[in-house]
Amino acid sequence: MNPSKEIRRRPAIWLVMAAIAVVLLIVFGRGPEPGGTSDDRLYGIAEQLKCLQCVGESTAASQSPLAQKFRDEIRVQMAEGSSDSEILDFFSARYGDEVLLTPSATGASALIWIIPLLLVAGGAVVLLFAFRRWSRVVPAGEDVGQESSTSDEEGSGQGQAPVVETDGGESPSDAAVPPGRKPPAWTRPVVIGSAIVFVLILGGLLWRASNDRGGGNITGDAFVSGDLRECRAAMSDLESARECYSSVLVDDPDNVEALAYRGWMSSRLGDPESAAADLARAVSLDPEYVDALVFSAVVAANSGDFEAAGTHLSDFYAADPPQEMTSIVASEQLQEKILFGTMEESARACWQEAAQDGGVESLDQEFLDQLGRCADEQLQATPTSRDLRLAKAISLLGSEDGHPAEAVALADTLLAEDPEDVDALSVSTVALVASGEPDEAEVRLAQVVSGPRSALAVVLGDADQLSELVKSALRTPVPNPDGG
Repeated sequence: MNPSKEIRRRPAIWLVMAAIAVVLLIVFGRGPEPGGTSDDRLYGIAEQLKCLQCVGESTAASQSPLAQKFRDEIRVQMAEGSSDSEILDFFSARYGDEVLLTPSATGASALIWIIPLLLVAGGAVVLLFAFRRWSRVVPAGEDVGQESSTSDEEGSGQGQAPVVETDGGESPSDAAVPPGRKPPAWTRPVVIGSAIVFVLILGGLLWRASNDRGGGNITGDAFVSGDLRECRAAMSDLESARECYSSVLVDDPDNVEALAYRGWMSSRLGDPESAAADLARAVSLDPEYVDALVFSAVVAANSGDFEAAGTHLSDFYAADPPQEMTSIVASEQLQEKILFGTMEESARACWQEAAQDGGVESLDQEFLDQLGRCADEQLQATPTSRDLRLAKAISLLGSEDGHPAEAVALADTLLAEDPEDVDALSVSTVALVASGEPDEAEVRLAQVVSGPRSALAVVLGDADQLSELVKSALRTPVPNPDGG
């Protein structure tokens, strides 16, 4: 083979390789375009976080309570101006590296990071041997030229040229390869530089591929998540949204979000039986999915099953729901429905009579006075009525001529019958604060916090509100209005 031609051919080969690498970089090395909306960015970040309450799901695809909290936290940090990497670092610092779907650089997962390095190193070694071989080809041509020149000079000096016969009878001038021309000085730096660029680009692409393998959703989640986004966008048309969620359930029959929202759409469309079936399935799959819980409470209350509605609502608040879901409770007047739906008829009549001029949340003096008068009249006929005694105890909490100590005593009669009566515990907690006994109120509060949600929370406040009331009383004790 002609060394001169070989030398001239190699730079062209490496330049072609470099051109191919640049094309690969342009075509495959571009990162995804940034999302145009905050939701696109939120789900892009959430797809890099593992759902710690799920199996094989990302935070973007999961509808578990913890995944929802993660998304809420991402939204807050985006509003504060944090970068994607800062948000991921926050979750990694709080929950450990296992929360990241991108592989860490430790343990067995480190192989995903090391393999690209090994490939790049191997490519560099191959290139090194290729350069060494090439460097040997060039001097060989130069030596041939030098030896021929020397021989000519010696022959000229002696007046003759040595002639050596070969086996085939050919002279060395006929059998030897012509010395060839030395390539230009710029060739070697260009070839070396092109090869280095090629190796670096190849390594970068492999590294990127490793990242892509470690991140994102498990197979199938991205498809389902994309369909769910389409269903959410279609919710202004109830029938279209229900059909959309049904199509998701064909591919993923246990998708909790699709079940819950198809049930909610069915409820809005006047199909309570289908709604109840879908929602029951969703709650059984994920008992802490707040959307399914509040939808179940609404459907149960509208169907007249107020006990079940109260249980679902209690579980809903125990899961620390986001603000957008608690707004459904208010818009549906769910707490009032459950309060009156579980109340004895005589007590309900007193509450409704007192609330004619305002809501039950107001607890103004006129409301309390009317509630107390009605309860007194009804208690004469049914003195053991639980709900009437609660109504009377609440009426004693008025700001004018209030008698909180009497309210405590009345609540105690109920607690003697049922020590875990969360409604009586809530009334006595408020009454003890008003009586100037915050320490005893704190004891009752502990039982309120550990129990189910009180149906009277819409009137007296929930466990968190009662906690703030007791803490404030402990800091600034309230004088005993009875002088005790």
